[in-house]
Formats: sequence, C-alpha cells, structure tokens
Amino acid sequence: MNQTSRKRLADVLPPEFLQGEFESCPAMRHAFMDVIAVHEGDLPWPSHHKYVSRWYVLLNGKAVGFNENPSRGWSFPVIKYQEPIADTTLSVTLRFHSILHLKLHQVLVSYQFRFTIHGDKVGFEYHHADKGIGVLLTPVDDDLEYGCLKPDGREVYSHDDYNKLEWEWLSEPHLPVEEALRRELHILVMVRPALMYLPPRGW
Repeated sequence: MNQTSRKRLADVLPPEFLQGEFESCPAMRHAFMDVIAVHEGDLPWPSHHKYVSRWYVLLNGKAVGFNENPSRGWSFPVIKYQEPIADTTLSVTLRFHSILHLKLHQVLVSYQFRFTIHGDKVGFEYHHADKGIGVLLTPVDDDLEYGCLKPDGREVYSHDDYNKLEWEWLSEPHLPVEEALRRELHILVMVRPALMYLPPRGW
C-alpha cells in the first residue's frame, strides 16, 4: 500500500478521465475527493471486476478501481470500502468552455497546476503546486485569454518581465494560444523559477 500526499482522485487517474468520455461514470462524483491510499498489486481489488490492478481508497470511504478491460475499454468502478474518515463529499462535473479551454487545461495540468472551483466556474483559475504562480483564464466572447500571475497574486507577467529573446519566442506570429501558454510556463516554471524568489534589495 502506498500512502498518497494531498492528491485527489482526478490527480492519480489518467488525464483522459477528465476529458469528457467518462463524465457520466459514477467515479466522476468523487473526482475531487482526497485519496488516502493506493493499492497496486499488493492487495486484490475487493469486488468482481477482473481487470483492476490499481485501485484507490478515498477519504469518504469509497474505493475506485482502474478497470482496464481489454474488450470493453476503461471503466472506474466505485464500491463502499470503509467508513468515511471525514463526512465530506464534493460532486462536480467538469465542463470545458470550449476546445481551447480543454487544450489550455491540458497544458496547465502537464506543468502541475491545479484548478480551483468558484460556484459554477470550474477550471478558470489555476495555481502551481509549489512555484507560487497562478494562471487566470478569462472568457472573451467565444474565445479565452490567459494571464500568468506573479507570486504576489495581483500582477500579471508582461513584456517587461522577459528579455528580448524570450519575448520574441513568446510573441512569434501566428502562435496558437495553447503553445504560447506552454512556452511562457516553460520559462516561468522550468527555466528561471529562482528569479521569482530573489531576496529584496539590501539583503
């Protein structure tokens, strides 16, 4: 048994789980419930599904299996496994604003960003797990715009925050929005994260 560290079901299942095909499956009701244990070969799945080699115990007492049936494809069966540790259940269906929203979401998740939920708005505000960077997605007519927030949570990274070569790379003509976001996150998260945590002048 592997203990997990502050991960939700949606974080440990394949990315395809949140991409629409499984939105009506029972496991989606528990997508954002904390995972408290992962079983992968150390303990058999305690139900009848034959092709579950990996399964997860949730904070609410449910267990969710990753069933890889070779003839029917993937499914995610849910069973009652134990008494809940906390009487907390969050039921959410993630619906993307557009295909662009899905593409931006995939880029952000690939850089270890987590999205937040505000009322009925799901997946428009993202925060990096440990870099202090936020990303806001804003619907504009039928389109989406993004802004990368500095660690103070108020200012957005702009032209002045990049050197000439970086800005030319980010503002290349006809660059798809999702690729522009990917490049900006590559700079902020991968190339120079230390620059965002320099001590104040005078230290």
